[in-house]
Amino acid sequence: MANRPLVLKSWQPNMQFLKDDLVRVSIWVKLYNVPLEYWTVKGLSCVTSAIGVALHTDFTTLLHKRLSYARVSVEIDASKTLVKEYDLYCPNGLFITISADYERIPSRCNNCNVFGHTTVICATSKVDDLTMGVEGKRKVGAVNSKPADNKQNQFQWQVVGK
Repeated sequence: MANRPLVLKSWQPNMQFLKDDLVRVSIWVKLYNVPLEYWTVKGLSCVTSAIGVALHTDFTTLLHKRLSYARVSVEIDASKTLVKEYDLYCPNGLFITISADYERIPSRCNNCNVFGHTTVICATSKVDDLTMGVEGKRKVGAVNSKPADNKQNQFQWQVVGK
């Protein structure tokens, strides 16, 4: 909806409405150059195992109505890099290069390894818990603050501690 993922969670008693860290998301993937003998639920599950866990196959793919690519919903992990191409080893000894085209990839943070925000706006990259001073002593709680309205920041670095 509105180019953002819609995440649903089943209701449980005493449930808290917190924004969870999305470690895994479902993404539709177009797979090119898939041999026709793999155009089954089991075959496409095998082919997508290099990317993630296959969840669904679209109806057009199952009916073999469009043979230019197979479209599969795959659960991917934020801590793993997205694979664009990989080789599929076939029983006849041949290697076939499968190309993957991901649809609507949500923003991903490389610091937290979660979906939902980027490394640029990550909260963990803005706070240094411990910094070393010139004398080698620890200074606790150094915060690099950036202004939200792009005006000149008058505080730059603030060190709290001894």
